Amino acid sequence: MEAKGKVDRKQVPFFVPAKSSQEMMREWVDRAGVELRGAGLDESPHCYKRLPEVLAEHGDSIRILHTLTPVGVAMAGANEFDPYKD
Repeated sequence: MEAKGKVDRKQVPFFVPAKSSQEMMREWVDRAGVELRGAGLDESPHCYKRLPEVLAEHGDSIRILHTLTPVGVAMAGANEFDPYKD
């Protein structure tokens, strides 16, 4: 929900602004050279930690053999019913 923004009655102000926009997500995905099919703003890369940072935090406990680079992502679109979505 951080990507899209949300109304949170427990916080002041009530509206938590979005961390991403459709344009920001499209720009990031295009720059990375990833083909994106579907996906709503809640799956924006702006809301996820960067892999190198995560791996660095675990550097003493894991041995990295390979890292993969995505070439495509297929997800249900923002306006489509997804029975497996939370």
